Amino acid sequence: MERKGEKQIEELCFSPMDRALIEREMSFIDMINLYIKEIEDVIGENFKESKNAQLLKTIPGIGQFFSMLIDSEIGEIERFKTVKKLSSYAGLIPATYSSGGKTTQGRITKSGNHLLRWALVEAVIPAIASDEELRAEYDFLRKRMNYNKAKVAIARKILAICFRVLKDKRAYKKKNKIELEYKDYRGQHSYPQSSTCPRFLSSGLSIG
Repeated sequence: MERKGEKQIEELCFSPMDRALIEREMSFIDMINLYIKEIEDVIGENFKESKNAQLLKTIPGIGQFFSMLIDSEIGEIERFKTVKKLSSYAGLIPATYSSGGKTTQGRITKSGNHLLRWALVEAVIPAIASDEELRAEYDFLRKRMNYNKAKVAIARKILAICFRVLKDKRAYKKKNKIELEYKDYRGQHSYPQSSTCPRFLSSGLSIG
């Protein structure tokens, strides 16, 4: 508990029995905070030694703790030949149902790694708050589906970014405003494979 909160409690009037109970609970909270601090120190030291975790931390929504957790749960990225196999491992692939020649997708199977799935879903809100491209994709999805489905879709997108970052051993780089505008322009104007758009190609930008 913060010192300000402790001081406020000390100024309140309690019976001796209640005071003793409160002090015992506050001692317990202090002990828990000490354990948390020790764990955070261990995570910090391990983070310094993990190149993969450092790369994952460059991805929006993924902090030091989640980067260590995701790296630990994925293990060797070479185990997964495609991002679809990694998504299946994380339990982020929608269940598929077929009936009368028609195939529909339902909720995610949740049969994969629940810790990895939890970390990715939790990363969605801070990710869309700090990355314009992910925010735009989320807003687009929300027009077509409910909150939970859109959140899972973005979690799957973040996992795809994790896959590429670990495969390429390169940090994630946010797109700048010009690159985002180009991506939006390209999405609205479909050009044949051999066609070019001089307005953007002449700028010398490297568009991923």
